[in-house]
Amino acid sequence: MTTSGRLLKLLSLLQTRRDWPGEELAQRLEVSGRTIRRDIERLRELGYPVQAHPGAAGGYQLARPAAEITLLDVVRIFEDPEERVMCPFGPHWCGVGPKCPLHETFSEMQQQALQRLALESFAQFEKSAG
Repeated sequence: MTTSGRLLKLLSLLQTRRDWPGEELAQRLEVSGRTIRRDIERLRELGYPVQAHPGAAGGYQLARPAAEITLLDVVRIFEDPEERVMCPFGPHWCGVGPKCPLHETFSEMQQQALQRLALESFAQFEKSAG
């Protein structure tokens, strides 16, 4: 499983229960406890509020319900969705000379996609994905 896939799976697991012991997360994702700690830290760096509770009865949990995490938040784990759209005619067309014939269309499509991602929560997506 790729790192990005593992982060998505970890986020998905964290939303299903109140507390997850690190060892159980590691077993579920088939990685070491150290990898879980690094992945938790990565989620935090990306703005996901993951709380850790030490001790035998401790574990990890999302401090913000999955219903408040948008798909746009999830996309930001992997890339900056606000980056300029890549020109379909190649990297040396737009920005060097006149805009390509599809520039405005692609820009509008990108804005529509970002708006849609911002409207749907991760919990809604999980439910519809079954």
